[in-house]
Amino acid sequence: MTKKKIMMTAMSAGLVAVIGVGGTLAYLSAQSETVNNTFTVGTGYIPDEGGHVGIVLDEAKVNTDGTVDINTRVDGPQTYPELMPGDSKLKDPTVRFVAGSVKSYVFAQVTGVEDAAENYLTIDGWNTQSWMKVEDQDGELTLTDNTGDGIYLYVGNYADENYVVDFDDEVENEEYAEGEDVSLGYIFSNVSFNNVSNDEFESVSPNFNNAAIKVAACAVQAANDGSTWEDAYGAATFK
Repeated sequence: MTKKKIMMTAMSAGLVAVIGVGGTLAYLSAQSETVNNTFTVGTGYIPDEGGHVGIVLDEAKVNTDGTVDINTRVDGPQTYPELMPGDSKLKDPTVRFVAGSVKSYVFAQVTGVEDAAENYLTIDGWNTQSWMKVEDQDGELTLTDNTGDGIYLYVGNYADENYVVDFDDEVENEEYAEGEDVSLGYIFSNVSFNNVSNDEFESVSPNFNNAAIKVAACAVQAANDGSTWEDAYGAATFK
């Protein structure tokens, strides 16, 4: 891949849930912080109106009363107020591709799920139809519908049979405007705090033992020389 044109742009979303200090099984306050790290190498990716280059990682906005506005997307820190044991909140990190950018393989990295589960936080609603987990089986890379920590390849409706995302033709045909963000779909949809006992609550108060779930996205330019998603996987970089 060193002689190929490779473009990588990455953005990261961190998910941190925090229990408010207080009484047993009382109201909780959960925070979700999104940290954006973007870098590009080479040419071929263009910015959107917000200045994101190539790809965007965002999620639905959480209002101050705890409701979620699915029509407003944010890529900054958010707070989930009054989260209680047994609650589940919409949490939908979504990757968007900037139309007009070069054809690419798109990957997402999720970390911290196992550690969070040990602290009574569960990630639900995995979108395995659009994102398949990359696994090493007997020395060969394969795609599975497994979930949890790991790296995922976008295989949804906007990917071709080789898993390449390409909006160049659509822009030329004016189906999409250059610089328009096109959603490739959410990776998972909910974060839940298990219905715990008093002792379990106290064991993770006040901050779920700093458990953090982080999501990052990376686009790798697809070469025209027969390169595969496995080649692109080897070039993907996450922060």
